[in-house]
Amino acid sequence: MPTLPFSFPAAVKAFWRHPAGLCATLGVALVIIGDKYPLSNFPMYSNLGKIEDTSADLMLITNEADRPLPMSKLFDVGSAQGKKRFESILQKVAGTKEYEDAPPDKRRAAGEAFLAKLWEARDEDDVESFNPREFRLKIRTVAMRHGVFSDTTTEIATMTVPQPQPKKPTP
Repeated sequence: MPTLPFSFPAAVKAFWRHPAGLCATLGVALVIIGDKYPLSNFPMYSNLGKIEDTSADLMLITNEADRPLPMSKLFDVGSAQGKKRFESILQKVAGTKEYEDAPPDKRRAAGEAFLAKLWEARDEDDVESFNPREFRLKIRTVAMRHGVFSDTTTEIATMTVPQPQPKKPTP
């Protein structure tokens, strides 16, 4: 029987000790397991359509032309975190976190308060680069109800952006 130039048991032991061996093993295991909770990136959205009545909400801020603005760049708050902040304001104003259950006037008041807080936390240089005249707070709902897909956008509140005053020349 021919002899190998290396020891097979020693090679296997070295494979398991090296990070590449562990990564390869983990990769194979994750491929076999698949997209199952808790190993999925999006476990709560992975079954949209499998449950009879399900929906997902997305908060967005648009300008006067209804073009979405990058919330994280302008206000240092992403859509998910912004939605949570809006819901906490809505809870104080209307007594509910669900915007569908809140009366329109309370929903608008909470939205205006939320936009005012965002305006206070804005990055002035970035806001000026987009030069919006208006901020519109909207919630987009993607839903599957009784086998019918729907995609609706609800405008919650609007805020007119204060325009900077022109600087007076110094004599």
